[in-house]
Amino acid sequence: MTDRQRSDIRDHLQRELDSLRRAAIMGGYEPCADENEFASRLAEMALSVTLLHRAEHRIGLLENALRRLEAYDYGVCEGCGEDIPVARLKASPATRLCVFCQQESECAPVAATDGERLTGRV
Repeated sequence: MTDRQRSDIRDHLQRELDSLRRAAIMGGYEPCADENEFASRLAEMALSVTLLHRAEHRIGLLENALRRLEAYDYGVCEGCGEDIPVARLKASPATRLCVFCQQESECAPVAATDGERLTGRV
């Protein structure tokens, strides 16, 4: 990866991170006129909380990618140790796996916990 590509990816990561942080701090409170509006607001709040959790998770991924970028282990697959193609990094800058390892991780069977039976029920 060239220094220019690294700089472009760093700028992209930082812009997305800044955008997510701005969106995460927005919000407000307005009184409700009646019970129907209150119920509607509760549903909106539940959705907002879910979106906030997703944004916080994405922020963590982006911050991790920026740390790896500075440590120069960015762009190296954590699964196989091979370089991740620059096109993949541009498409998904926070990725930690090459396409092959990503497919392997998605297809790998999930290990059963002590509480699970062979039927898959808990």
